[in-house]
Amino acid sequence: MESQYKIVSNILKCVQISRATTSSKPDIFPISSKEEMDTFEDADNDTYATVVNYFHYIGGFNLKEAVNLCLKESLSDAFTAEITWWGREEAKISLYDTKLTKAIYDAMCRNPHIEKPQRSEFQRQMRTALKTAKERYRHRQRNQQRPAIGRPNQRRDLRNDDHAETEEEQDQESQDCF
Repeated sequence: MESQYKIVSNILKCVQISRATTSSKPDIFPISSKEEMDTFEDADNDTYATVVNYFHYIGGFNLKEAVNLCLKESLSDAFTAEITWWGREEAKISLYDTKLTKAIYDAMCRNPHIEKPQRSEFQRQMRTALKTAKERYRHRQRNQQRPAIGRPNQRRDLRNDDHAETEEEQDQESQDCF
């Protein structure tokens, strides 16, 4: 009798979780350090289910888009510099066999727009998404360190023909006329 009660209560819990729409990001995200990653690795089943539901909620219409969205929501771009897929490089964290990867895979399996992905295809898309996140971080770092070259960007109202011209532009136009 008691085991039947547990089974029924677990089924009810699963149904309630699947009906619930998670529109807010779990508190654990974005993961931005090894300690936070370890905290998620040690998380209980309820936290894991919440994360899977969130990934299912943000969705995507193909595997590439869905994996990119999930990885972008779950990891900070700065932290991706410390991660590799296999963790082979010295002092790098492996993403291959983590609870986060399993949560993303479980969400992809539940996505109605995507056929259940083969592990090899999922792995390829995860590596591509990780590479994209690293490139996004490096690009931001480069743009912050690089000084503006040439004249500074000026905000102009391109739809307004009455914008004021600078003296240099007026001088250039007057020289072109002669």
